[in-house]
Amino acid sequence: MREWVKKNRQRWLDYKRKQAYGPNAVEYFASCKKQQKGKCAVCKRRMTKANQDHNHTTNKLRGVLCNWCNTGLAFVENKGWMRRANRYLRVWK
Repeated sequence: MREWVKKNRQRWLDYKRKQAYGPNAVEYFASCKKQQKGKCAVCKRRMTKANQDHNHTTNKLRGVLCNWCNTGLAFVENKGWMRRANRYLRVWK
């Protein structure tokens, strides 16, 4: 199985997207990537690796982000983490 995944990476990623987000996920991902001209929706830099951004509560697809912005949004959406980070930063003013 691992050999097949290595040789067919894009097919595997498409399969996983459809499994997670529904039958139109692959087309939506491609459409967002094209519409954004290969740039991240947040920082506008050219993406070397595109990530499908989604709402973790509703599982609704939002757009395509670079790895850095996709990871950052996960922290921003976590309200408890944000409170603790702000408290930490206030200590070091």
